[in-house]
Amino acid sequence: MLYNDIIIVDFVSTLVDQMRDTGVISAISAKQTNGTYIVTGTNSTKAIVGDFVIIGTALDLEVTAKTSNNFTVKPIYTTSLAYTSGLTWKTAKPYFEYGHALEIANMIMEKDESHVYKYQKYPLVALYLDIPETRFSKDDIPNVECSLYLILVQETKQEYTASERQTNVFKPVLYPLYNKLMTVLEANRKLFLMGIDENFTHKKTDKYLHNSDGTNQNTLNAFVDAIEIENLKLKIKLVETC
Repeated sequence: MLYNDIIIVDFVSTLVDQMRDTGVISAISAKQTNGTYIVTGTNSTKAIVGDFVIIGTALDLEVTAKTSNNFTVKPIYTTSLAYTSGLTWKTAKPYFEYGHALEIANMIMEKDESHVYKYQKYPLVALYLDIPETRFSKDDIPNVECSLYLILVQETKQEYTASERQTNVFKPVLYPLYNKLMTVLEANRKLFLMGIDENFTHKKTDKYLHNSDGTNQNTLNAFVDAIEIENLKLKIKLVETC
């Protein structure tokens, strides 16, 4: 019997993708004189003005307006956008990066220098490497056991007090993001080797001005608040291929 192997970063990327709001498109207008397109579809109210959405391979679509059943997007570099049957849209947020802390910081800096991705950084789900894996079998099914270190990140202001961070960052952005991650994990419970009453054990820490030292600098080279998720223990069942 053969099983698909698993790459942890790809597995986590798939989970993050499920955290993004999505909908089915029923129509896309012709290009408007101002260069925008009107997209009609389900769940349109989840498209947030000022944020970006993904349609097909187009990653540069900024939402400029919305109603209850459609939203308007303006591409940065995509030259055309057309409807095809079965087409869907999804929010670009949350964004996902993985690597060592310095590498993730460099990725954020690279986005700062890009006119396309400058505003596509937060909220961020970052997976820190390296990840030791324990490979074992149970009931003749191969499994991968690992412990993840994730960080949920949102930009903040240096001058914010702790109370202001709660009001402007943690409550509206980071706590809902954390809850959505836990919801996605629970929705995929069948992928994991765990008892019916077993939870996704981990250590959660709210970080006010993440990793700041006496000079208010941090490893991400940005002013951010964060939720650190340490020792998220997962036992992932490999999927049978035949």
